[in-house]
Amino acid sequence: MADTPVLRPDMRALLDDLARELADNPGLKNLSWTQMRARAEATWPAHWGDPDSVAHVEDLELPADGRTLRARIYRPEDARGSVLFIHGGGWVNGSIDTHDGAARLLANRAGCAVVSVSYRKAPEAPYPAGLDDCEAALRWLVDSGPALGLDASAPILGGESAGGNLAASLALRARDKSLPVGGQVLIYPVTDGRMGSESYAQFASGYMLEAQGLRNCYEAYAPDRATRLGPEVSVLLADDLAGLPPAFVATCEFDPLRDEGRAYAARLVEAGVDVRFTEYRGALHGIWIMRAVTPLADRIIGDAADFVADLVRRAG
Repeated sequence: MADTPVLRPDMRALLDDLARELADNPGLKNLSWTQMRARAEATWPAHWGDPDSVAHVEDLELPADGRTLRARIYRPEDARGSVLFIHGGGWVNGSIDTHDGAARLLANRAGCAVVSVSYRKAPEAPYPAGLDDCEAALRWLVDSGPALGLDASAPILGGESAGGNLAASLALRARDKSLPVGGQVLIYPVTDGRMGSESYAQFASGYMLEAQGLRNCYEAYAPDRATRLGPEVSVLLADDLAGLPPAFVATCEFDPLRDEGRAYAARLVEAGVDVRFTEYRGALHGIWIMRAVTPLADRIIGDAADFVADLVRRAG
């Protein structure tokens, strides 16, 4: 008989805090995109706490088809390898700053350079704008990274939630365009625009990530349903996953995205991709940036860092 899933006490406490806040401020359910972004910038970093020191941190702007993208490079001493990291936020919010603490810890734990990149947000800039920006960042890293002392011969793509979706989509593009990519780190990635899994129904409301909120994000990012179900948005539905680089895929037990993350990992394995899959028991969506809330943040980032360091060692 299977064990009954049990939410961790620290996760339950977080949900209780959020419920009290919503009861005191019911208007939080009706924020505009601009208000939602401002709230993320103000509140998400508090879920991390004090950021770690990294030997070298540099902000810069990357060229992208006549525009520039904001980026931040985290480089520990004697860094080997590089990760292009794409932040989460439902394609509509989040930033380098909301994910700063996690990027610092990943760089230090993996002993590699982490390049955290911004991208255009929906609904003002729907698909494929954000993905195009991530591709431009990858091209910049491969072409210009070595001049900055970065080991960028085969960057590892990493992303959390919607950033995991962009990383997985970019891995498919890179394969088809023969761009060098050494691996994928997909943290509870969005993979299936059908939004019809069992976990979607089971955790639709009251478990941090709301199913209706994600539907709103999908409609902002890919308003056309045919696009939403295309292989660059719904990567789970891509015809061919063969030839993709090794992947670390993480899911959380109490997350609407759990089942589609599991399914994507399984499809990668079926396609012959080397996959390291971990599901974090009792966990909610968002733990990647919640070090002040739960020790699972250290664990998931440590697991991802071990995967990255192993790939870098194997690459020589």
